[in-house]
Amino acid sequence: MGLIARFSAKGPGKSKMSREELIGLISADAKFMNERDAIAQYIGTLKAGEGLSETTIRDGYTRFKSEKNAAGLAAIATRHHLATAALQSFVDGILQRMIFDGESSATSWPRWTLVGKPARKLNSPSWTNSPRYCANAPKAATSQDSTRMSSKATAKQDVKPALTPELRFPEFRDAPEWKSNLLGNLTKIVRGGSPRPIESYLTTAPNGLNWLKIGDVDKRAKFVIQTQERVRPEALSKTRVVKPGDLILSNSMSFGRPYILKIETCIRDGWIAITGITKEIETNFLYYLIGSPESQIYFVDNAAGSGVQNLNAEIIGELPVCIPSPAEQQKIAECLTTLDEVIAAQSAKLSALKTHKKGLMQQIFPPPKKVYV
Repeated sequence: MGLIARFSAKGPGKSKMSREELIGLISADAKFMNERDAIAQYIGTLKAGEGLSETTIRDGYTRFKSEKNAAGLAAIATRHHLATAALQSFVDGILQRMIFDGESSATSWPRWTLVGKPARKLNSPSWTNSPRYCANAPKAATSQDSTRMSSKATAKQDVKPALTPELRFPEFRDAPEWKSNLLGNLTKIVRGGSPRPIESYLTTAPNGLNWLKIGDVDKRAKFVIQTQERVRPEALSKTRVVKPGDLILSNSMSFGRPYILKIETCIRDGWIAITGITKEIETNFLYYLIGSPESQIYFVDNAAGSGVQNLNAEIIGELPVCIPSPAEQQKIAECLTTLDEVIAAQSAKLSALKTHKKGLMQQIFPPPKKVYV
């Protein structure tokens, strides 16, 4: 900021450094990595010769960033016919969790809506004691029930009730109600497999098959785009192959977090895959549906294990889901994808601020070895 202040103090004909040279110098500094574009845009608004102090410039840059972020959110709200204030509150809440809570557990997630009202609790259906899940979802038939009922009776049981969400985009307010179902009725859910000992199957050969481990995936990522290791083709009989467009979830520890595959890969037994997705469901919509607070709370409530909780294919298959038309699914997924991009950009700035704060604290507080009593 001091360098920018010196640029501002020089008259147009007296400056030894052009605006472009100043921007280039700042861009080359690693500590401005996450703010280069914003700083360059801010410098573009300044006039040489104004004689602004460093404090004034720092305050001005803070206002500039706030106005720029607010304008970006307002544009998103307008594009998707949402209340700007409610959208800002939503993003602020997400960022606050990232700052203070880290990766919050599903049970602590707030119930957000984009209209600024508490989410409506749906009537509690007979198949669960909790009001939080999709209304009136049909109970999945057990294997014993399946053998007892005829195919005609099963088809009759699969007739699904419908519902209308509280928040809806304007063009869909008069559209048909959403249909409720169980995830297992709309997809095929399978567990991965691990050939053992895995060391005997690892390879660097060109014909090796991608081998996806839990540690290969960034916990904040949406897509799986690569693996660190490969296995020999002989491992196929002992593992599970999933393809682009399938979804995977971890079945233990930080379970229930969905990812969309961009590659074909074999998955270990720590993963559960959602494959064979019916054409009724748009993949991105399903990603957000599974990652929603209601779905994650369902996983927490139903996970097995007294110590480390685990999910299995049956639990995931009985997840109640509510499905609108494909057009409405796409609209919802596009809106949430845009929000993800805004949050990612804000998170990068937060990361830079945290690093800056840490550096300041290291300089402000002396190390113990320099403290004398």
